[in-house]
Amino acid sequence: MNNNTYDHYNVELTGELNSEPSRSQIIDKIATTFNLPKEKISQLLNGKPQIIRKDIPHKEAYQIQQALIQCGAQTRLVRIKVQEKPASFSLVPEGEEQTSFQDLTQKITEGTLVECPQCHNIQPPSSFCVHCGSALSDTEPSPTKHSKKILYLGVVSVLMAMVIIAFILW
Repeated sequence: MNNNTYDHYNVELTGELNSEPSRSQIIDKIATTFNLPKEKISQLLNGKPQIIRKDIPHKEAYQIQQALIQCGAQTRLVRIKVQEKPASFSLVPEGEEQTSFQDLTQKITEGTLVECPQCHNIQPPSSFCVHCGSALSDTEPSPTKHSKKILYLGVVSVLMAMVIIAFILW
């Protein structure tokens, strides 16, 4: 078994029954054991192979097989190889899948952050806290030190410009 496949099994009724007990007793036992209607069991035991469970792990398949054998039915396990699907993940924050790269970088450099109401962790905006997993959808971004500095420098620049203009005009 290599890294990208794993084994699963199909449970198959061969269609053959043990000589003891009788066919009707075997049907009764299977119906009782698996809590199924007798008519359905009778249709499955028609003398032809029937797959009754598909694509299940070995332990579960073996347990079903053993229960059927105890009821008097003949079964076999058919090994199948299942291709694993590669895991998918993204470094893009949840909810930002359609946002362009430039807009994402702008959001990061602007410094908008949110504070988790549960654990008070400060992080970039997302749906959930990276520290405790609490939902952050109701949390509004708060200004960071970086954006406060920009605001402060803007206000100081405007004030200095006003002082220079006042000095020139006086």
